[in-house]
Amino acid sequence: MMNMILFGSMIWIPVLIAYMLINEAKFKKNIVIGVTLPKEAREDEKVLSILDTFKKQEILICVILMALGVLCMIFVKKFSMTVFTIWILMCIVAPYIPYILTNIRLKEYKEEKGWGAQKRTVYTDTAAQRQPEPLNSWLFFPPVLISLIPLVWDHQTWFLYVLFAVLCVLFWLSCRWLYRNKPEMVDENTDVTNTLSRMRRYNWSKMWLVCSWLMAMMALCAGIDFRWSPWGMVTALVLTVFLTVYAIRIEMKTRAVQEKLTKNSGADWYVDEDDRWLYGLLYYNPDDSRVIINNRVGLNTTINIARPAGKIFIGLTALVLAALPFLGIFFDSIDTKPIDMTVSEETVEIRSGLSDYKVSIAEIDSLELREDLLTNLSRRSGTGMEHTLKGHFTSKETGNVTVLVDPTVEPYIFIQTKDGKYWFFGTRDSETTEQLYDQLKQYTGQ
Repeated sequence: MMNMILFGSMIWIPVLIAYMLINEAKFKKNIVIGVTLPKEAREDEKVLSILDTFKKQEILICVILMALGVLCMIFVKKFSMTVFTIWILMCIVAPYIPYILTNIRLKEYKEEKGWGAQKRTVYTDTAAQRQPEPLNSWLFFPPVLISLIPLVWDHQTWFLYVLFAVLCVLFWLSCRWLYRNKPEMVDENTDVTNTLSRMRRYNWSKMWLVCSWLMAMMALCAGIDFRWSPWGMVTALVLTVFLTVYAIRIEMKTRAVQEKLTKNSGADWYVDEDDRWLYGLLYYNPDDSRVIINNRVGLNTTINIARPAGKIFIGLTALVLAALPFLGIFFDSIDTKPIDMTVSEETVEIRSGLSDYKVSIAEIDSLELREDLLTNLSRRSGTGMEHTLKGHFTSKETGNVTVLVDPTVEPYIFIQTKDGKYWFFGTRDSETTEQLYDQLKQYTGQ
């Protein structure tokens, strides 16, 4: 089941990445696959052939990655997290291999043809053009408050709701920051420059405002899920899908406008910054003091890796990607750690890894050996994996309950203490659990 959830929830990633990268094969702001070319290149047979090959390669990689995902979903039974993280790493890295190779081929052909914009300084008077005002900051204030509402009934996971509120604040800061960034210059056409700048700022502002409100809704869903599962989870999933679709839609809309407004550019002088973009992906400019800059195409931003902060960021990103398989190994080890349970005249103790729970025998009010899991068991904090459930959960039957079981191995020991708390324990061996239950019955006199 866990395997189906993991791969089933992410199987769309290869399609999304392929869709975004194939769109890069369309000329926008005289740029295609990260290479700036003159207008005549749009009809050049070799350029079109290179782009056609690139599209076919991306489609092939997408099909292979999706097929691998489906096969893993069906046939992988062990070490599912390790296999999943390796697959995710492939989904992230593999599509960019054709992109980088195509970028190199286009740059070589560009040099062969002698295509390259003349270096010159052009001044654009953006102040003379009417720019949209930044969104009213008060529009971001309600999402911050809404994100904190679940604190009224759920104090234990306060950090989660504070995190959502902080994200809303960061989205507001991101929205304000964009208005200080430089304009979208393509050529000497000031009207196009200012129109592109207004369009980016408008769409960027909408994006962050929508993200803020969706974060607020996600916070409410998290709070609802902890008390009234599974409706909060379902709503959170719907909101996540909506946010993903909205982000893609606004990105592609921005690209479409850039393509339309610059379709006649490139015949004369035009901006060419290819020497500052490594493989068309990474911005490297020691003379630029900015750390965060606009991507040349689309709505997104990137990092100037020539700055110290940019070097740190790219280093951490590479480290995270390299660590993905090891992260999968780590989670698989958690899912297979022994669950040890001991019973004495004074306490019952159960441990797995760093988790260690103790219950006083004298405090046990009721005891039951169950053949099924608690109804609507939902994790509040801790671990929820295919072979290990441990931490603080909620259930329709009990409300809050402390759990440490292998959900695939029956039976389970259900304990209620005199202070109204619930405990749900079990080992990875049925006979061992039954023997421990008999000992508990003996020591509690039940």
